[in-house]
Amino acid sequence: LLADARQAVTAFRQRAGTYGSREALAREQAGLAGVELQRQQLEAERRTDESLLAALRDRDSSVSRRALQTALATPGVAASPSVTQLSTQLYQYERARDSLASRSTSHPDLPRLNQLIGSTEADLLHAVQGGIQSAMTSLEGRITAMNDLRARQQQLSTTEEEEARLTERVDNAQKVADELRVEYQKAKIAEAVTVGQVEIVDHAALPAKPAGIALPEQIALGLLLGLMLGSGGAFLAERLGSTIAQRVQVEQLGMSVIGVITHLDRDGPETGMKSPDAVVEAFRGLRLSLVNEYGAPGPLVITVTSPGSGDGKSFVSSNLSLAFAYAKQRTLLVDADLRRGALHRVLNLRRQPGLTDFLAGDVSRAPVVQTTSHPCLDFIASGTRRRDAPELMGSPAMADLVTTLRSTYDVIVLDTAPLGAGVDALVLAKLAGNLLMVLRLGRTDRVLAEAKLEILRRLPLRLLGAVLNDVRDESEYRAYAYYMDGYALTNEPLFRPLAGSKQGASSRPTR
Repeated sequence: LLADARQAVTAFRQRAGTYGSREALAREQAGLAGVELQRQQLEAERRTDESLLAALRDRDSSVSRRALQTALATPGVAASPSVTQLSTQLYQYERARDSLASRSTSHPDLPRLNQLIGSTEADLLHAVQGGIQSAMTSLEGRITAMNDLRARQQQLSTTEEEEARLTERVDNAQKVADELRVEYQKAKIAEAVTVGQVEIVDHAALPAKPAGIALPEQIALGLLLGLMLGSGGAFLAERLGSTIAQRVQVEQLGMSVIGVITHLDRDGPETGMKSPDAVVEAFRGLRLSLVNEYGAPGPLVITVTSPGSGDGKSFVSSNLSLAFAYAKQRTLLVDADLRRGALHRVLNLRRQPGLTDFLAGDVSRAPVVQTTSHPCLDFIASGTRRRDAPELMGSPAMADLVTTLRSTYDVIVLDTAPLGAGVDALVLAKLAGNLLMVLRLGRTDRVLAEAKLEILRRLPLRLLGAVLNDVRDESEYRAYAYYMDGYALTNEPLFRPLAGSKQGASSRPTR
């Protein structure tokens, strides 16, 4: 450590080219006040020369003449030989002109003298300007030298600080080395001291059996401790988790689970609970549960929503509508998510004109309703995005539309925006009178769901239940699935009797 610190100081001095920068800094700072004063004086002289040169170049002859007289009184300009010669000639010409003018104003030599005075004065003016320009050039050089001197002083100050820091490291390392050297000497002295004579009083007795807890007891204690830690960890994970992870958490929120949609693995094999057949059976079971829960005569109007985005409400709405359509019930799927509705992409249909366009009065109802590939399923897209969409949702036009659609369809599925996005779902659920909640295990925020349920309980509507979406193949939910291996539905040829058989005779169908 000490060697490294000393090497750093030496390398710094070689790199900076300074040896004993403190002494050099002291010498430079001794004349710092005088250097700064000289620089200020030079700056003042330069400003004076600049103003005087500007006055000499002025087009007003009276201003330039006054400036010329001022310049001639300046020691630096008056010391120029050319300026002195021209100034003397100008003085002689002016005296001769004044002498002739005092005797006669019409003397024939007066015009010639005036011409000589004008030319000499112009030459003198140019000579003075050149002298001032030369003086300014000299001043610029001296000012530049002063600035370089100031920069050098600042560099010396920085160098001194860096050298002081490195020197302090050397001093600290030297102190540590001295302390270690002292401790080392103490250790050598202590090692050299001989231990006195030791007398054995009694030998230690060997134990009859190993001390401590026996192996079976250790195993039992470890199992008990692991069970306690595992139970406690599971309890804390359940209590402190921010998402809904178990069915019991849904029941604690006051909702009954009326449907479980298993996970659909589109890339995996079509077997087990992850096959599309399992998902189809799950929606058939959800269809049956909704009809039973609804329990009211007339068309079935269902508002589908979720606490937040990504819970799969649009997936549930579209497939639930298709399940009702396959049951030969006239079904209408309405994309009432006026903020980010995208069901038109799923069905490969257009978004405009849609629900918002009809509610705003831009189009009639006929162009809004679109047919799909299934004869029993129609679709209304979300329409043009509008800032007043929540107000349109609660308008009389929406209530009239739902009333009209009740007389046309057996099932109306309203896919709304998430509860966390705004009041759209609340307004539409109040209009329909019921609501179906979609929850995604491991994704739905439990705190958000609980807060939105508190609001729903204060509204005059009925919560039909909850649908658990994207449930993985786990033992806890296997009993809620509607699928077993080997029981998938397939289409086979129509039954035809064997040739020669009579109606009512026992025969086996061909395969």
